[in-house]
Parts: sequence; C-alpha cells; structure tokens
Amino acid sequence: MQRELESLRGSEKKLRDQLRDMELDNDDLEKSEREKDSSLQDLENRHNKSLERIALLEEELVTKAQLEEEVQRLKDELRGAFSL
Repeated sequence: MQRELESLRGSEKKLRDQLRDMELDNDDLEKSEREKDSSLQDLENRHNKSLERIALLEEELVTKAQLEEEVQRLKDELRGAFSL
C-alpha cells in the first residue's frame, strides 16, 4: 500500500511537471503567435500604404502626360500663330 502511494505520488509529480512544461511551451507559442500577428499587421499596413502611394504616383503620371500634351498643343498653336 505504501509503495503504491509513493508510486502514485511520483506519477502525480511527474504529470504536474509535464503539465507545467506544456503550459510554459504553450505560453511561448502564444507569445510567438502574437508577435507574428503583429508583424503581419505591420506588413499589411505598409503594403496598403505602398499601394496608395503607387496609385497617387500613377495619377501624377497621367496628369503629367496630359499636361505635356497640352503644352505641346499650345506650342503648336503658337508656332501656327507666329507663322501667319
């Protein structure tokens, strides 16, 4: 009976130690997951800002091309007016 009790106590201690180790491992995994989620959110934010910046730059390029066409048209008109 005494041996059985000691054996059960030893098993209980071993299981408690395993549980503690598993809880520590779980805490580490949860922390790692939070860090990765935070990094992912940061990357998504940076990506979205980059997309917005690209869209603005593309708009500027279109506007620049339109202005260049307008300038060329006006130059052509001036040449035509002076050649009369």
